[in-house]
Amino acid sequence: MIPILLNFECQTPKNGNVKFSYIESMSNEITPTYIPDFTYEINGYTKYYSEFAGKVILINFGNTRTSDSYKEIQDLKKLYSDYRDKGLEVIGVVVSESDPEEIPDFIIKNNINYLILYANENHTKGFEYAISSKLFPLPMSLIVDRGGKIRELIPGKRTYLEFKNLIEKYL
Repeated sequence: MIPILLNFECQTPKNGNVKFSYIESMSNEITPTYIPDFTYEINGYTKYYSEFAGKVILINFGNTRTSDSYKEIQDLKKLYSDYRDKGLEVIGVVVSESDPEEIPDFIIKNNINYLILYANENHTKGFEYAISSKLFPLPMSLIVDRGGKIRELIPGKRTYLEFKNLIEKYL
């Protein structure tokens, strides 16, 4: 495990709790086609990626400096709202080229309703090993099935309809 001991949760009057945390540690046991287990902290509790077992997970890798990401974020928010009751989890992973100090404001500004995590360079390498590919150019998304296997690697920006068509076969 690679320890990173930073975490943050911000409060907004409009949204209540906005979930944001740094990935604290990642398992050294990385298997291609599976997301490595990692930990993060929310409300003082350590959480594990493995707690999402049994759900379809859309992981969107990006940064806060991409000006054209606004539309994709809006589509991801709608997708999460429309499908979370059917077992979809959306996780945004902000990669290390972004300034972590900017992330809470970015979440508030964009009214993001899903979990946002910050990944440092070591964690980014762990994800890249799991997908056998680089995470660049950003954005890049993954769809993980209910059994934890990576089923879709989606480079570039996508629309609500494109994401919807990809996730529905796994729900």
